[in-house]
Amino acid sequence: MRRWRGPLIVSVVYLGLWLGLDAIASVFQARQEVSLWYPPTGLSFALLLVFGLRYAPLLLLTDPLHGLLVSSPDVSWVSVWLGGVLSTAVYTAVAWFLLRRLRIDPRLPGQRDVAWFLGLAAVAGPLVVAVAQVLHYTVAGLLSWGELFRGVLGFWSGRATGVGVLAPALLVASRRIPALWRDRPALPSRPRVGQWYEHSIWPGSARPRWLGRLAARVLDQRLEL
Repeated sequence: MRRWRGPLIVSVVYLGLWLGLDAIASVFQARQEVSLWYPPTGLSFALLLVFGLRYAPLLLLTDPLHGLLVSSPDVSWVSVWLGGVLSTAVYTAVAWFLLRRLRIDPRLPGQRDVAWFLGLAAVAGPLVVAVAQVLHYTVAGLLSWGELFRGVLGFWSGRATGVGVLAPALLVASRRIPALWRDRPALPSRPRVGQWYEHSIWPGSARPRWLGRLAARVLDQRLEL
C-alpha cells in the first residue's frame, strides 16, 4: 500500500492542479477551444520530466475532464478522445526525446537544457498538436479552410506560452526538493556575481575584457527564475 501512496498522491495533485489551470485558461479564451494562455500543457511537461514517463497515462484523462467540465454539452466525445490520444502521444514523445536522446537535465541548469526544452516542448510539440487538431476540425466542418492558418496559430500560441511561462518555473523550483533528484548528481553551487562561466565560447586569451564585464551582468544567476 505504501508503494502506491506516492504515485496516487502525485496523480491526484496533478489532476487537481490541471483542472484549476484549465479553468484559469478559460478566462483568456479568445474563442471556442482557443486560449491565449494555456498553462495546463506546461504542467503536463513538468510532470513527465520530473516524475517520469510512467505518468503519461494521466494525460489521457485531461481532455475528457476538459470536455466534461468546460466544453459545451454537444461536444463530440470521439473528437475529445482522439485529441487526448494525439496530444498525449506527442507530449510523451517529446519528453522521451528530451530525457533519453538529448539527455537534458530537467532542472534546467544550463543553456543547452533550456534551449532544447523550449525548442521542443514549447514550440515543436504544441505545433504538431495544433496542426493535427485544426486539420481535424476543418475536415469535420467546424472550421473553414480559410481559417486554417489562424486556427493553428491561435491553438499553438496559447500552449506555447503556457509551457514557456509555467514549466521552467516549476522545473527550477523542483531543485529545492532534493528527494525528487536522488538519481542525479547535485547541481554545482552558483557562481559569484561577476564570475565568468567556466564553459565559455571565448578562449581566455581572446576574450575582450568588456565582453566579460557585460556577460557578468547579463548572466547574473540571481535573475534566473
